[in-house]
Amino acid sequence: MNVTRHIAVRRAVVATLSATCLTASGNAALAQTAIQSDAPVPTASMPAGDLFFEPAFNAGQECGSLGAGISTAAIGPGCPWANTSLGLNIGRRIALPEGEITVKIGFARSNDAALSLDRQLRQSSPARIAENTLMALGSEARLFDGRLRLTSDLGWSQSWESDIAPSPQWRGRYARESGFSQRHGFEWTVIERPRLRWKIDGSIARASEDYRTGSIYGVGGLLMGDGDMDRLATRLDIGRWKLRASLADMRTIASQNATRKASLGFGGVTLAFTGREGRTLPLRQFSVTPTRTNGTSLALEFDLFSLAPTLAMQDKGLAVLLPRQLSVTRSHRELSRPTSRSRPLTHRSALGLFGMWTTPLGDTLVDFERDRLSDPAGNRLETASQLLVTHSVRIGGWSVNVDLLSLRTRATGGDDDATLYYSAGIARTFANGARLKFELGRDTQSFGGADSEFTLRDKSHRAKLELDLSTPLQKRLANPSVRLTIGTQIRLNRSRYQLRFLDEVVDENSEGYARQGLLASFGYRF
Repeated sequence: MNVTRHIAVRRAVVATLSATCLTASGNAALAQTAIQSDAPVPTASMPAGDLFFEPAFNAGQECGSLGAGISTAAIGPGCPWANTSLGLNIGRRIALPEGEITVKIGFARSNDAALSLDRQLRQSSPARIAENTLMALGSEARLFDGRLRLTSDLGWSQSWESDIAPSPQWRGRYARESGFSQRHGFEWTVIERPRLRWKIDGSIARASEDYRTGSIYGVGGLLMGDGDMDRLATRLDIGRWKLRASLADMRTIASQNATRKASLGFGGVTLAFTGREGRTLPLRQFSVTPTRTNGTSLALEFDLFSLAPTLAMQDKGLAVLLPRQLSVTRSHRELSRPTSRSRPLTHRSALGLFGMWTTPLGDTLVDFERDRLSDPAGNRLETASQLLVTHSVRIGGWSVNVDLLSLRTRATGGDDDATLYYSAGIARTFANGARLKFELGRDTQSFGGADSEFTLRDKSHRAKLELDLSTPLQKRLANPSVRLTIGTQIRLNRSRYQLRFLDEVVDENSEGYARQGLLASFGYRF
């Protein structure tokens, strides 16, 4: 079940990172809104030299799942089950002889009193809600005709929990936390000439343990919350030569990480090096296994459009077989767990290949990675592979696409986990911009090997029909933010699902894996 746990952990970490890894900003309302949604935020401002206001309201973008077979994950802003955020920025731009300076003060308020899947996963009780207040003061100066940019932000937050229906014994708020943060940065274009350009940028950020940019609670929010960060980077272009280098250090209450990057490119060929070091820190609240990591990666990248533009544009002969972009990556990582008896030290090596082709048959993308986990003696403990292939071709107003995703992990203990998704679809774009798409696909999953306690097998075929009316509505209403999509997905056969524990069948042909239903998605920015 290693792959199952790995996928679940990856999704949880990604969701937590997207919700918590935000530093303080002088634009408090927009920063607070970004926690809830990636959708554009309406703003209104006045010319430089005048006072301006930037109000922001957001009702979230994801609602999670309301029941088996009914997904509302793409409903977009305005979803009635989403978290809400309300903010206001007040600022003033002051013109200078060779630039301008902007000063802002912002306020934002949010709560997660929503029937969202995210809230259900991270709240200990559905009868509780979390609220957050964020205030920030920031400034931005652009000097020397924009060649030097200086930013400085100070932030204060207060978070608490409360009961949706307070009891007579407890009517107040609890778990109150208050914290401060600061962030200072610069961007300096040292040299700006036709064949010579040099730019340096950096930032310093500090945040207390109780500083929160959103209503985030639980272990995920604690481990991935705001912390201290230092970053310095430089870019130098001399003719066709390109040099990039950066240093970054980040520390939270749970971990400390350092990353070093450097790359040298000429024309369309780039050699890039990355080094990473990290360790976990002891926590008073939780028992965390101390670990240390040390890894390096080396990548060689080719860009045919930059390397040989004339050859890249040819559509005949052997030139059509050349990849437009190609990269090969080799990486190695060492993980140390001093307190672990089974695996105190492991080594993981990986080889990755990424390529993009444009041929008379269409556009093709291939992304492949294979890694191996071994002990210090070189004995293999686990191998894993990932393959993504997508191909599309346009014929008049029609487009045909084929997609494949394969994940597989094999362990010496007998576990053999595999996931395979593939589909084929055809789409038609009409003159008014409406798009109709039909897709057939198959999903196959198998977790656990011959020696595993738990084994899962699941296989199903599906058909999907989708109508996207966003473009004609955008033209008719003169609003580029309008989105309207109507779709349906049905299964073509009974899902061959079976979950076994040892030699007993625990569940079989469960309707929870039907993966069918109706979906209507609508979004509008006022």
